[in-house]
Amino acid sequence: MPLDKTTDLSIAELAIYITLIPPTAWLFFKHGRRAFLAYIYLLIFQSLRIVAAGLQINAHNEHKTSTTGSILDAVGLSPLLLAFSGFLYELGRYYAPPTQTPRRMHFEEILIHFGASTGIALAAVGGSNLTKSNATPSSISSAHHLQEGGSVLLLLTWAGIAYLCVRLCRNMGGFGGLIVLLLVAGLCIGIRAVYSVVYAFDHSASVNPITGKFAIKLILVFMVQLLAVMALLATGFLTRYIAKEMHAGRRTRTGDVEEQGTSLRPVTAK
Repeated sequence: MPLDKTTDLSIAELAIYITLIPPTAWLFFKHGRRAFLAYIYLLIFQSLRIVAAGLQINAHNEHKTSTTGSILDAVGLSPLLLAFSGFLYELGRYYAPPTQTPRRMHFEEILIHFGASTGIALAAVGGSNLTKSNATPSSISSAHHLQEGGSVLLLLTWAGIAYLCVRLCRNMGGFGGLIVLLLVAGLCIGIRAVYSVVYAFDHSASVNPITGKFAIKLILVFMVQLLAVMALLATGFLTRYIAKEMHAGRRTRTGDVEEQGTSLRPVTAK
């Protein structure tokens, strides 16, 4: 049967994220274990998008709606939030203010993981319960409440990450391009988080990421997520030698070696 716009979008998404996995893995290799949280969650997000797109394409071929794909659309926000947090955590190791101790950074990361994991668990359970054929009005109401609570918790988690992003950008000083990329990624993820709250509270099919209008799927799901991923990958590319550069900078300041030309310099890192 002829392909509709939604299926065309799913095919494009499938192709794009399959293409992005190799450079993401390469950047993971370049950054090493200190960037584990950033890239493992980014790879998980990309894999979920590939699976969701594949399920939606298959559902079109079978003339039905993919409920699993709908759940994955909701679940996908969590690894994207955690990937963004991972990028901030890695950069924070080099550009953290003097008052930002490693213990405090670990505590903030734990809180973010708790918020993202709990929020997505609530949203996923609620979405799964809504797909049950034997759902009663009471269970449907409870499922909506779970979705609503999960989406709000994810939005609050994003707000916390956004605060950490702004704090880090203020401390990074003159790295304008890097700051812009981080802010673009944060803004796009924020738009996606707000949209999750909207469709969790508005139960109409028109705003659903699967059954909603094509413009909603294109802009509030596909475009904002892709822009966030591309901004994070660009950040990773610009900072692919950051560990070596920062190590060389420390040696230079202690007089061990002569100053080397590098693209990045620590602002307040000791």
